[in-house]
Amino acid sequence: MNMTIKNNYIPLMKGFILILALLITTSSYAAGVGFVNISIVMQKAPQSISAVQRLEAEFDKKDAELLELEDDIRKGEILLRRSSRTMDEEKRERLQARIISMKREFKERREEFKEEFNKRRTEEQAKIQKEVLEIIKELAKRKDFDIVVSEPILYADDQVNLTDQVLDVLEKRAE
Repeated sequence: MNMTIKNNYIPLMKGFILILALLITTSSYAAGVGFVNISIVMQKAPQSISAVQRLEAEFDKKDAELLELEDDIRKGEILLRRSSRTMDEEKRERLQARIISMKREFKERREEFKEEFNKRRTEEQAKIQKEVLEIIKELAKRKDFDIVVSEPILYADDQVNLTDQVLDVLEKRAE
């Protein structure tokens, strides 16, 4: 019987030692972990805000032209509804053809606008993300973090949360 207890005891001890070693290893690595909420950084960074302003300025004229064309279509449709009974057939057909042509042009220009705007927005975001990643790497090295993670995170202590520090560096670089 003593032999059976001894045979069962040895694997239990090995398992206990293995778990203890894992806990010690894990706790030593946990101290080197940092966290950054990239979503907040990208929303609040001065570079993001100025990029939005640049894009608005860049696309403002094209947006106004689209709105004007849309307004012309609406006015044409109102005119057609109101006057179609009193208009001669040839004039009504020309107006209908003009409205169809304007709608086609509007659709094409709107699609071009969306594609161009999305391309530019992606370019601007890529520049900012590159800068943010450089800052995160610098902070991680300075604070001696082994790893920096991003969302989704359930909880991050303020000591390992680098989000505000990244924003501080971005604000200083924007000045």
